[in-house]
Amino acid sequence: LARVVYARNLHKYGAHCFVDDISKVFRGVGLLSLQKQLVCQITNGEIQDIYNHYQAESLIKTTLCCQKALIVLDNADDVEQLENLGVTRDCLCPGSRIVVTSRDQHVLKSFGLDEIYKVQLLNEDEAHQLFCEKAFDDNIIMSCDEISREYKKLTDLALKYAQ
Repeated sequence: LARVVYARNLHKYGAHCFVDDISKVFRGVGLLSLQKQLVCQITNGEIQDIYNHYQAESLIKTTLCCQKALIVLDNADDVEQLENLGVTRDCLCPGSRIVVTSRDQHVLKSFGLDEIYKVQLLNEDEAHQLFCEKAFDDNIIMSCDEISREYKKLTDLALKYAQ
């Protein structure tokens, strides 16, 4: 959903950035790498030499205060990840938007977002279709009815477990 919102709206903004799986990147390569990604995207690659957090934060603030921006931060699991990035409401140009996705509503509330949208769960058919697309090769599922029934049983158990 976050990718769709981003793709459909990025042309309306002078600067835009999509940070995919912020929690994984934050734990893996760290804050400076996230900040570098953000600066690189919002400046269209014009600025790439960043050596510390302070320089990155300064570049983020000076860039975002001058142009309307769309920032999408996907899958945050800790408010610290958002706060330390350097994107704050007071550094944004009017009309800018920050979209944050998280499974933890507390993270969203702690960051002080204006609105929280709770995504509706998929119905049984939609959940089954999504699971099969991600978990199985379509050719295997469609090749034999018996195999399909076995996959269906496994899928139903997995979906029941995951709700």
